[in-house]
Amino acid sequence: MHDGTPDEVYSKAVDVIKTGIGYPSLFNDEALIPLYERWGIPTRDAKQYAVTGCVYIEIPGKNVVRRSVGYFVLLKCLWWALHQGVNPRNGQQHGARTPDPATFKSWRDVLDAYAEQVKFFTGKMEQLERINNELLAEYAPRPFYSALLDGCIEQGKECRKWVYPSMVHHFMQVIGGTNVADAITGIKKVVFEDKKVTLPELIEIMDRNWKGREDIRQACLNAPKFGNDDDYADVIAREVQARGEAAMEAVKDRFGLSHRGDGSAVSATYGLAIDTPATPDGRVDGEPFADSTLAPAPGRDKKGPTAVLKSVSKISTLDTFNHLLNQKFLPKFLEDDLKPAFLAYLKTWKQLNIPHIQFNIVDKETLVNAKANPEKYSNLIVRVAGFSAYFVDLSSGLQDHIIARTEQHLT
Repeated sequence: MHDGTPDEVYSKAVDVIKTGIGYPSLFNDEALIPLYERWGIPTRDAKQYAVTGCVYIEIPGKNVVRRSVGYFVLLKCLWWALHQGVNPRNGQQHGARTPDPATFKSWRDVLDAYAEQVKFFTGKMEQLERINNELLAEYAPRPFYSALLDGCIEQGKECRKWVYPSMVHHFMQVIGGTNVADAITGIKKVVFEDKKVTLPELIEIMDRNWKGREDIRQACLNAPKFGNDDDYADVIAREVQARGEAAMEAVKDRFGLSHRGDGSAVSATYGLAIDTPATPDGRVDGEPFADSTLAPAPGRDKKGPTAVLKSVSKISTLDTFNHLLNQKFLPKFLEDDLKPAFLAYLKTWKQLNIPHIQFNIVDKETLVNAKANPEKYSNLIVRVAGFSAYFVDLSSGLQDHIIARTEQHLT
């Protein structure tokens, strides 16, 4: 979608979205082309970008060699920052040796330590990926593929030996960014402003999975949350996203190009959360993350869909990367009488320069019934991340994660 997209295209898109199959996924040229330009890609090439996965964006015919380094759990980086990079269970140093949280004077000190951990673990991933790519270049060349890409024949180089100038070479599928923002917001509110506990005390309570201090967990849960058009939380979210991306970009690959984030988390927002302990956003040990890089944590957005868009718009792709945004609506809000309001909502999304949006069009009752009686809902399709799937084929935990997504309403 872009500034010149006809109303008829919006209307047809809504007709398909209304079917509930999770398509189409909408991408905003007004956000993504400037992102490519920030990465140093000529405008003529940036305008030719294509989507090849969840929100993977590439340039057809160019030797971008865009590889996924792997999943990167940002919330785990915050957890390491709160433990000075030391595993409290065995005393082993795993992360960067960041300062003692007892010395932190504000939430910005927490953010600094978090960014240092992001940079540290990006560096570790680069070490592994460098070995991987050097082995691939030597033992798994791609001559046929290289012949189909611009520049390889002209340069006399196989595609693993060079990259399209300025193009990102590696990206990391980042998850948990909005949870990091909510966690740091919780620290700001509960520790530094309300002074209910000290930061070391909060960490100790967290490490016991909140046992015996549900009052502190509730205080963290009730702190302002991203997704409600509240600058108290949204400003922190903007800085968390920008500082995290800057930390990743500081790490260079073997071609001297930056590592970057990517919002294509697939279903890792559920799966990788299982191994992430309790965090200051009020999560308990193993609780799923927000379901995408721009989505509020499930149930934390309480001011409606437009407030979500306003919060999300404060996180610019010019400071970050290509994001994914899930939303869930009741089917009635796409019917004839309310369709104009939904069309206006989509145009607001585009005007706010948000890079992506996609939808589940289903009510909670249907999902709950489908989980309990799968034989009656074998054809029910839901949108998970960059893909749609039959709801009854998903794991129980992932089903619960989709059920927990906020049901938006248009008023």
